[in-house]
Amino acid sequence: MKLYLAIRWGHAESPDGPDGEDTQLLIRAPSFAEAGQIADNALSQLPVSSALSARAVQPFCHRIIELGADASAGSDAQVLVGPWIGRAFFETASYRTWIRDALSEQWQDAKLYY
Repeated sequence: MKLYLAIRWGHAESPDGPDGEDTQLLIRAPSFAEAGQIADNALSQLPVSSALSARAVQPFCHRIIELGADASAGSDAQVLVGPWIGRAFFETASYRTWIRDALSEQWQDAKLYY
């Protein structure tokens, strides 16, 4: 199993909507694709808009960052921490990273995307 940081651009309570601080989850999964599915399921349960937000956020994960191996005894793929709201980190030089702009898109390796 590996550990992944899953990121959705923005959050529903931000006045800046998708341009505000990001919604994030720490996920244990065997692959980035499964981490993305777990994140999508969790994010689809969260609000996408509020009276505080001028624009809605999207109900899916935009970025997956592989943080490393999970050495815990647990073997279930799942959300370990989150969601939390904060600035997402985007340093891709040291971490494998995948991105997409729409739920219907295939994940793209960030090094190939930019």
